Formats: sequence, structure tokens, C-alpha cells
Amino acid sequence: MITASCGLEPGRIVAYKPLVDQAIEMARSKPERCLVLQRPELRADLVSGRDQDFEAAVTQHRGAEIACVSVKATDPLYILYTSGTTGQPKGVVRDNGGHMVALNWSMRNIYGLKPGEVFWTASDIGWVVGHSYIVYAPLISGVTTLIFEGKPVGTRMPARSGVLFRNIMCGCSPPRRRRSALFGGRTATASCCGSIRCRICGRCFLPARGRTRRR
Repeated sequence: MITASCGLEPGRIVAYKPLVDQAIEMARSKPERCLVLQRPELRADLVSGRDQDFEAAVTQHRGAEIACVSVKATDPLYILYTSGTTGQPKGVVRDNGGHMVALNWSMRNIYGLKPGEVFWTASDIGWVVGHSYIVYAPLISGVTTLIFEGKPVGTRMPARSGVLFRNIMCGCSPPRRRRSALFGGRTATASCCGSIRCRICGRCFLPARGRTRRR
């Protein structure tokens, strides 16, 4: 299990570790180790013999060569829970092979990206689109991925964000992110986004005002 001591929301801090501890207690199959990133905003108590501090682990293994772990194409990658029309969540298993092939194909043929270019998916990494196009797709296709922790509004942008944005070749985001930025955030300038070849918006409806403003 990999987690953080807490999550940062605009105006509040969410304690993650107690929720993780409760989930592990309820689970029939329990993890042998729990790697915890201790955020300074709220540090968590660690369970002796099971939990390990993330920073301490990085320091301990810095410089070590860690071999990749081979997995089968049919091994499960993640479980997507959907309730459909029943109201009862059902887990749909997505395996490694088919998903990786589709993601690699889409990076070349839909987004037009080549190895070494920069891709920014402005989505939540916990969503299907998020971890698929923030993590898996860029890594398997040799594309650099930009990860920003925060919200479209209510979060202070990093000081070097303008430098990062200048190198982006393609950006992808759901309309909800664009609506948030449109009605409550700042407008990106041409100087910081001049390298972008295309902006992809998917998943649900984007108002005409948002489409016009993005042009």
C-alpha cells in the first residue's frame, strides 16, 4: 500500500492514514508493507513492522538499481468500480496488455506525440483518464509527463509553472477542469503556452464560452 499522511484540499486537510488503517483492518487480504509520505501539514502515526516512511525509504535506496518487475498481459492493472443502474458497486477488472497497447497507440495516432515531447493531462490521477494518461501512457510511449498537485482554482501555482508550461506540446483535460478555470481561475497567456500544438477536451460537455476562450 502506498499512501500519504493527508490530502490537501482548498481550505481543509483530509487525514488519509486513519482511513487507510481502517481499510486494511477490514480487508481479508492485507498488505505486507505500507509506504507513507509524511506531509508536513499533518503527520501520521506509523504502525510498527508494517508502515515505512517514504522519505526514509528513498534515502536508504538512493542510487540503487531497481530492476523492473515483469507482469503478464492478463494480470490485472486496476479495478474500476461502477454501480450501473443497480446502486450496487461492481468491480470491472482492466488488465495490463490490452490497456497498454491502446494507450501507446493513442499517444501516437490521436495526440500525435513523439518520444521526448511533453504531455500534460489536467485530470485527477485517481480517475481512469488520470492514471491512464498521467502515468501509463506517457511512460510506455517515452513521453515526458507533467504532474501538478493542486486544483484549477484555490491553489497557488508553483513559481516555475510558466517555465514548465512553455515546453508542453499537447494538453488534455476534462471540461470540468476547464469550467473551473474559466469561471474562477486565471487565464493562461500566449507566452506561457506558445509551444502547445493541440488541446484535447474529452469526457463531457464543454460550453461554447469555454471553447471560444481556449482558442
